[in-house]
Amino acid sequence: MAAPSRTKKPERPWGIILLAMWEIWVGIQMVIVGLAVVSFSSTLVEGSTWRNIVFLIGLGYFVIGISALLLARGYMKGYESSRRRGRSVAKIAILWAILGVLFLPPTLAPDSPFWTIVGNVIILLYLGSDKVVAYFKGLSLS
Repeated sequence: MAAPSRTKKPERPWGIILLAMWEIWVGIQMVIVGLAVVSFSSTLVEGSTWRNIVFLIGLGYFVIGISALLLARGYMKGYESSRRRGRSVAKIAILWAILGVLFLPPTLAPDSPFWTIVGNVIILLYLGSDKVVAYFKGLSLS
């Protein structure tokens, strides 16, 4: 009886590990900020518009933080849907940063939208590279 042939899943690229670590760091920060802002909203005047706005902002941070943690999990598990979602997030960040370049004063400071564009273009290209696509699809390049 012949043993079934199995193809070995390719090794996880180091860049994916670094992206997952970055997403974990960002996700934890956003969850903490979201919880802090939601907590702060309870100190505002009951029924005020500001209280509702601050609460929704905190809730938004919390949800985005959880989403970042789930994206990191998907990177580490090798889910193709996470690779596609990571590329979509990078595209949206590039579009928002282009709007920032158009409406904010031009600087090359660390908080400049220019660096957001550069970083997300790198991520977009990396998540589309052959080695990374092969990892997420479970294919061996050899």
